[in-house]
Formats: sequence, structure tokens, C-alpha cells
Amino acid sequence: AGLGEEMGRIAGRELDAFSLNVDFAPVLDLGAPESRKILGSRTAGETPEEVARFAQSFLKGLAELGIAGCGKHFPGLGSGQKDSHKELPSIEKEEREMWQEDLQPFLRLASQLPIIMVAHVYCPGLESAVAPGSEKAPERLPATLSSRIVSDLLKGRLGFQGLVLSDD
Repeated sequence: AGLGEEMGRIAGRELDAFSLNVDFAPVLDLGAPESRKILGSRTAGETPEEVARFAQSFLKGLAELGIAGCGKHFPGLGSGQKDSHKELPSIEKEEREMWQEDLQPFLRLASQLPIIMVAHVYCPGLESAVAPGSEKAPERLPATLSSRIVSDLLKGRLGFQGLVLSDD
């Protein structure tokens, strides 16, 4: 985490040199072993605490240069085993586990992030938890197209007020 602020300043200077004011970083996904071949070195740690600590310092470095950061990939690709730009990964975790792990960095940083990028990922545990008692089974939608994930969870339960973007 000590390097995060300096990395944010370096990225901020580079972006500012091109008159850009947004960095689509930091990655808030947890670095789970099963996703290493997909996420590689883009994650800042294996625990929510490590990821949030790094991201907070990185955002501080960016902000010093007037650059807005973007937390991604909501609600978390940390245990995904497919490249979400090519296939739809499914995160097979229960709601409780998602809240304890993958959602924690977003929850901790929601008030500091001006932008959150939503992932192309299917999270059945979150889909059914957001609409409990629904007679209808949740559609197999990526989070980017799910009102349950974007409106009910991100904006509602997490209280995120900033800009929401879709991954590419």
C-alpha cells in the first residue's frame, strides 16, 4: 500500500501530460488463485483489506493531480475463471461470502470513488439475494445489464452516488 500513492501520482502525471482526467483504475478485485491467469498482476492483494488499502492510497495519488479514479470490476471478478471480455464468468459464491470478500473494497471506497465500472459477470448468489422471495428465478444476466446489481445493490444498498460505467 505504501507504493500505491506514488503509483497514483505517476499515473496521474502521465495522464495529465495528455490532458486526460480519468484513470480506469484501481482494480478492486481480490487476487484469488483461480483468477490469476485472467487478472494477472492487476490485483493489489488477496484480502479485502489489502486491496482497499492499496486502492485508497492510489486514489489519493491520482487526486493530487486532479485525476478521477474508477473502481472496477463491480461486484468483483476475483474468483472468475473466464475472461469477461470473451465469455461470461460466473461467480459461484453465496451472498454472505460476497459481502465478506468481493464487495468489501467497493463498500469501503464507495464514498471516495467518483466512478465505478461494472463487470460482465454473473453472480447468482447476489441476484437471488437482492430480490428475496421473488417467484421468478433470476435471469442469467451479466451484472452490467442487471438492475438488481446496478440499481438495487450498487446504488441502493451500497449508496453509490457517482458515475456507473460498463466494462467494454
